[in-house]
Amino acid sequence: MAGFQYALGRTDTSSIYYHTVEARLRKGVPEGDFARWIGHAAKAPELAAKIARVSPFSSNIEAMRKQLLALVRSAQRPAQEKAA
Repeated sequence: MAGFQYALGRTDTSSIYYHTVEARLRKGVPEGDFARWIGHAAKAPELAAKIARVSPFSSNIEAMRKQLLALVRSAQRPAQEKAA
């Protein structure tokens, strides 16, 4: 999850667009690549559902990046607290 957070914070906005907007259209699915990856590979279905609900059409891609990063950070906090 930390790797995803790191990459998301640094990747070009065109990549975010590709994996959120275009993925939904290209694959004909209601969620983008990020939500599918988080749900399956990272085994975090609750976070995946929250990510899938972030609309790529409600603001610009940079604002969407901030929303996605906030969701990932908030999901990591409980795991970090359990480890402490």
